[in-house]
Amino acid sequence: MLTLASGQSLAADPASVSAGPFEITPTLGLDAKYDDNIFNSSDDEEDDTIFLIHPNIEAVAKDRNNEYTLELDLVDGTYNDSGDDDYTDWSVAGDAHVEFNSKNMIDVSAGFYSLHEDRGTGFSEGQQALLIDEPDEYEDTVFAGHYTYGGADSKGRLKIGGDYLDKDYTNHEPESDTRDRENNTFDGTFYWKIAPKTDVLGEVSYTDVDYKTDFTDGTPQLDSDETRFLLGVTWEATGKTTGTIKLGVLNKDFDDSARDDFDNEFTWDADVTWRPREQHVFQFGAAQVVQETTGTGDFINTDEFTAAWLWDFNSRADVYASLRYATDDYENSRRDDDLYYAEVGAKYEFRRWLDVRVSYTYDKRDSNNQPDDLDYEKNIFLIGFDLSL
Repeated sequence: MLTLASGQSLAADPASVSAGPFEITPTLGLDAKYDDNIFNSSDDEEDDTIFLIHPNIEAVAKDRNNEYTLELDLVDGTYNDSGDDDYTDWSVAGDAHVEFNSKNMIDVSAGFYSLHEDRGTGFSEGQQALLIDEPDEYEDTVFAGHYTYGGADSKGRLKIGGDYLDKDYTNHEPESDTRDRENNTFDGTFYWKIAPKTDVLGEVSYTDVDYKTDFTDGTPQLDSDETRFLLGVTWEATGKTTGTIKLGVLNKDFDDSARDDFDNEFTWDADVTWRPREQHVFQFGAAQVVQETTGTGDFINTDEFTAAWLWDFNSRADVYASLRYATDDYENSRRDDDLYYAEVGAKYEFRRWLDVRVSYTYDKRDSNNQPDDLDYEKNIFLIGFDLSL
């Protein structure tokens, strides 16, 4: 899935300090943004100014072809008027890439994330935003590990492994207990080289979605199994483009027979980068993904299309623009949403240790949901500063 360009991603490389085998890089982001519809309301919109403080510390150690990373991150948001929506998100994460030799390597990672969902998003869409007095808060614990046999120049290459997610909502209990779940994913991808920088691939993945608390009001349970079978092609630095395109079928089978299975549905995932000139980068993406329901239907079937453009205007200034259009189909319900997102921004490096960012974001949802009106439209203006050593 494509990751859109953003002002944060344009920041210049900050300086680091050495501490034993690690290079430690601290950064600090300071943002002020104006949001003219903080609850994503269809009418009676409330606006506010939010101040964000974002310290980050990254420690990296390298040993030949091995690399170890530890990252501490915190985002503190303070609303000028709606103090009940203040939040502090934080995380600690680490990963390691170890190459035993040119054809045997492993990648492992782990992380703990303490996060929130703004009121008006997730489980508090529409009028629900006004029925709770603070944002939903949750914790994600994640582990992942993958083993790769075969090097970049090998004719064949195999990557196998798995991921674990434990999601736990920590407030608004006991109502939020039925949202807590564990995901266990196992996947494997086989690559076969057909040109020096081009591989065809076959990918299989299986995910067990296990909810920790059953519904007691007669609502069918949400436990399910997801399987994907994909074929595709991936290429690097072929002319002026790089990318991956995968096509296949998706199955989502519910343990509870009262919910309809999603069998042999067409799925895709594409991510292409085009650099016509050194200073211009275009990114294009398209994907079909399934997401767990936020209270409507069995699950959310999403088709999304994205595009982004980055222009290195000169050695100090960058500008960017990104677009996203998506459709959310809430399976086994009548709800369908059209989602529109656009962002433009710029960054200027005043000093090596100081960047200034500005951006404008437009966000819109058209929904046929009844009786609640979930349509909304919002504008966000932001100015931010990135400081480093």
